[in-house]
Amino acid sequence: MASLTLVACGVDDSVTVDTTSEAVGSSREPVANPDAASTVEGQEVVFSVLDNDTAEDIGAVSVSILTQAAHGALFLGLDNMVTYVPDASFTGTDSFLYQITDANGAISTAMVSISVDCGAISCTYPIQLSWSAGSTTDVSGYYVYHGEISGEYVEKVWVDGDTVAEFTVSGLGTHYFAVTAVSLSGIESSYSPEAVVVL
Repeated sequence: MASLTLVACGVDDSVTVDTTSEAVGSSREPVANPDAASTVEGQEVVFSVLDNDTAEDIGAVSVSILTQAAHGALFLGLDNMVTYVPDASFTGTDSFLYQITDANGAISTAMVSISVDCGAISCTYPIQLSWSAGSTTDVSGYYVYHGEISGEYVEKVWVDGDTVAEFTVSGLGTHYFAVTAVSLSGIESSYSPEAVVVL
C-alpha cells in the first residue's frame, strides 16, 4: 500500500489518496517448433527437440511422442532427449510428431524431419558413360576403367562394341573413368582422357 498526496493549485487544502500497486502475472504459452535431424544408414542419432522451442520455463517442459516414425524406432529419455534408430537398409526421409507440455498443462505440437543418408560405401549410383569410337573399324570392344584416385583404376568393365555404358559405383565422393579400345586382334589402346564424376 502506498500513499500519494495531491495538492490543488491555488487551494491550501490537500487530500491524501491511498493507491495499491500489484504486479500483473505473465504467462507465456509453450511453442513447439519444427525440428530437423540427420544421420547415415544404420546409425542412430540423438538430439533435443527443445532447443528451438519456447516456454515460460523451458526446464519444466515435458516431451511426449505423438506419432511413431515410419522407418525407424524412437526412444525418449528421461532428459527429454530423443534417439532415432533407422531401420536396416533404409535411406530417405522419416518423420514423427511430438508434443510439449508446460507446468500449467498447456501444450504445443511440432513435426520432426529426419534425413537418413547413404553411408560411405553402402549406396550405389548408376552412371552413364559415352565416348567417340573414331574412324577406325578395327575394334572388338572397349574396357571402361574406374577408380577413386586419378590415374589409379581398381576395376574395369568390358563393353562389347557399343560406345555407351552403364557403370554402377558405390559411395559418395569423386570417381574417375577412362576408356581403352581393344582391336580385333586383341591389342588394347592407351587410356582415353579421364572423365571425372563427383557425387
